[in-house]
Amino acid sequence: METKYSVLMPFWYKEKPEYLKASIESMAKQTIPPAEFVLVRDHEIPQELLEVVQENVASIPVKYVDAYELFGQGLGAILARGVEQCSYELIARMDSDDIAFPDRCEKQLEIFNNNPELAIVGGTIAEFSDSIDKIISYRVLPENNKNIIKFARLRCPFNHPAVMYRKEIILKTGNYHTLPRCEDYDLWYRVLNAGYGGYNIVDPVLYYRGGLSMLKRRDKKHIDQYILLKEKMKKDGFINSLDFILSIYMHKFSFHLPYFVQKFIYSNFLRRKL
Repeated sequence: METKYSVLMPFWYKEKPEYLKASIESMAKQTIPPAEFVLVRDHEIPQELLEVVQENVASIPVKYVDAYELFGQGLGAILARGVEQCSYELIARMDSDDIAFPDRCEKQLEIFNNNPELAIVGGTIAEFSDSIDKIISYRVLPENNKNIIKFARLRCPFNHPAVMYRKEIILKTGNYHTLPRCEDYDLWYRVLNAGYGGYNIVDPVLYYRGGLSMLKRRDKKHIDQYILLKEKMKKDGFINSLDFILSIYMHKFSFHLPYFVQKFIYSNFLRRKL
């Protein structure tokens, strides 16, 4: 059984130390621990945050990737550099404010070992705001590849902070592109469109710090980038004209709804209570 994998994490210089500690610790204490942490920094990191890493991953090699020239270019550019620097074929994505379930990576490794043709293995995320004891909702996605592809025509088919993927295939399909706020969806559709398979674990594998706060972060720039992505998907033949129109209409329509209506739709139709 293949057990070695890299953890790829953007190292945000403004992260709260307590968030970083919980995130790093949750990955360092996996039932099958990672072989390395790859932390990509595009800005000088405060000493307090560096100490959090040192104190919580003492037994696991940490590779700091300095990419200061990428500052301001977005998450896609940072992750693209990080993928290139990972030493192992399997890469577990992680954000510095989320918390992984203890057996998250063991479950993903088992699926990869049983299904070597897969490129991406994701899983359900449990969304919370203040405490993991108070889950707001769950984002459950299609499990098998056929339904993942169908779902991907209209919506993002994987929970980005919870995925594990094969480095070789990510690089072969172009790696992350600089497409702010859509860099993950852009990568997933290219991987699927190239004929590679995906899978989503139905059980929760990650506590995601976000929830309803995401709705307030959407702006016109997000819509513009989403439209650019859908135009790429249509040009590449991944979606047809009807898919394109439906996607844009739903996204624009929801963006202009009052917040309380967006909240109702988000909580009752786009997320689940388990």
